[in-house]
Amino acid sequence: MIEQRPLCTLGTTRSSLVEATHHFSFAGYMSEKRDGWGEMRVLNHATIPPRGELKPQPIDGFDIVTVVRKGVLEIIGAGRAHRVTAGEVDVVSSSACAELGRHNPGGLPAEYIEIRFRAPVMEQARRMLRRAAAFPNRDNCGCWAPLATGFTEDGVAPSLRSSARVLGAKLITHGSINHKLPHHHNAYVVLLSGSVAVNGFVINAGDGVAIANETCITIETLTAGEIILVETI
Repeated sequence: MIEQRPLCTLGTTRSSLVEATHHFSFAGYMSEKRDGWGEMRVLNHATIPPRGELKPQPIDGFDIVTVVRKGVLEIIGAGRAHRVTAGEVDVVSSSACAELGRHNPGGLPAEYIEIRFRAPVMEQARRMLRRAAAFPNRDNCGCWAPLATGFTEDGVAPSLRSSARVLGAKLITHGSINHKLPHHHNAYVVLLSGSVAVNGFVINAGDGVAIANETCITIETLTAGEIILVETI
């Protein structure tokens, strides 16, 4: 089963604090048909204006992956703040009663992708764990790079507590890339830029594709771009 989810059908949030597009129910966007995908509960494209800030909010029971696309983002949690710049990937696991906020310290808009996975709540004494990775660049085009994972076979990628993995790839025009799905695993593809065909279904920048009961995903590049694939149980 492959279900295309064009950008124009996704939920939106617009305020002075943030502009966001939601693939699943989040904030003011509610949809019974789009209430997460396996362990994944949130996938947002978001933009915070210069000097803008999202105040810390409770994040109990989530692993949060942030992929910064443009600008600089300051992630605030457990009384500390750390900066993540364009091309960097930040992974946070929350303890009980933890909160997380975001601030744009730069003079340009900060654009990022936020992915949240349902995960066991850590003991409060462990506080908050943070790991980092990098999105693929022109030096490693055409192959998947693990950005975060809950599977030990993925090696050195930042760990998730949920049964999921996040893969990223930089795609070249007229290239192709595959991904095999184990039995009972589903996937969700979001195209960040360019245009591709996912098992024959053409999608463009900002579109999503929900995938279930497939054994292999074949992505054929029509125009160069960047893509994220989330695999989950």
